[in-house]
Amino acid sequence: MTGPKPTTSAKRSIVLLVRPEILETARMELADTAILLVKAVTTVKEALTSIPAARPHCLVFQNNMAMPQHILAAKQLADLSASRKVPVVIFGGPLDPALDEKKANLGITDVVDGEYKLAPVLEAIKTAIARVDKPLLEAKAAQEAKVKAAQQKREADLRRQQIQERLMRASQKLQALPPDYGAEPPEPPPPPKKQFDAQALPQDDIDIQPVD
Repeated sequence: MTGPKPTTSAKRSIVLLVRPEILETARMELADTAILLVKAVTTVKEALTSIPAARPHCLVFQNNMAMPQHILAAKQLADLSASRKVPVVIFGGPLDPALDEKKANLGITDVVDGEYKLAPVLEAIKTAIARVDKPLLEAKAAQEAKVKAAQQKREADLRRQQIQERLMRASQKLQALPPDYGAEPPEPPPPPKKQFDAQALPQDDIDIQPVD
């Protein structure tokens, strides 16, 4: 049997209803897988009594251990206790025709034919639980992604607002500056050129020689 596998390492709880002669074998083998918490019982009354405390992820019943109305009662009680859909796995099949016709209405999702063997029963349990887990995990992931996207949008909006506020403060500071703030000062005019004035020279400095 193939199907989706559990995507979480957390142990899953089951209520196991079996005949007394295989009770300990089935309980110990399933518990030793380290992925299941097993509440094993041998009567329908014990099964119904144990469901509220166990809050099972799956009901595992040996074929012919419970009447259809008892399977339905256990299924409805398990759904209520676990606050989720709880699949029902029947081993020791095949089911009789009357029960086989009703299995969908009773919540029976997987049937394992033949006597109890750990491998096929365990595979059926994992597949049944994973089938319920998948949409729950997908919904959880979608909700987490939605929350993350909303948080990222809030952070982006906050950064945008902070930038706008800084730009506004900078603009107000610029508007408050004088018009010539930051302009280079004009260059000073060049000094006036001195004019040569021969009359201003002392007379004894003029040496006039006769021309032949």
